[in-house]
Amino acid sequence: MRLFTRYNQILLIISLFGLLIIGILFYRMLVFYLDRQIDHDLVEEIMEVKEYSDKNSFYKPHEFEDLIVQYKKIKQARLLSIYADTVFYNPVKHRTESARYLKTEFEIVGQPYQVLVIASKFERQEQIRNICLIILLPVMLLFGLVLLVNRILLKKYGILLSSF
Repeated sequence: MRLFTRYNQILLIISLFGLLIIGILFYRMLVFYLDRQIDHDLVEEIMEVKEYSDKNSFYKPHEFEDLIVQYKKIKQARLLSIYADTVFYNPVKHRTESARYLKTEFEIVGQPYQVLVIASKFERQEQIRNICLIILLPVMLLFGLVLLVNRILLKKYGILLSSF
C-alpha cells in the first residue's frame, strides 16, 4: 500500500504543477488578447478624435464610456504612438483603476496636439476573473474526481495485487 500512497503523492504534485503552469500561461494569453482589444478600441477613439474635432470644440467621449481624452498643445507633431498600462482616477466612478492608454501626436485644425486616450481595464479584468473561475471550478472538480477514482481503483486492485 505504501507504493500506492507514494504514487498518489507524485501524481498529485505533477498534476498541480502542470495545472499551475497551464493556468499561468492561459491567464497571460487572455490578458494579452484583451489588451490587444483595448488597443484596437483606442485606435478607433483616436480616429474619432481626428474626425469630429473642429475649430470650436474637441471631441469628447460619451459619458457612459470608460474613456478619458486629453489634449495638450505642442510645438510640432511627430509620428508617435505609445501604448502602455497605467493607473488613473476615474472621475465618473470616483475610484482609482488600472487602464491602458494611447498617446499620439497629430494636427487638429492645423494645430499640433498631443492626444492621450485612456481606457479603463476594470470591466476587462472582471471578465478575466469570471472566465478563470468558469474554467477553474470544473477543472478542480475533474481533478478531484480523478484523484478519487484513482484512489478507489488502487485500493480495490491493490488488494488483488498484494495477494500475488
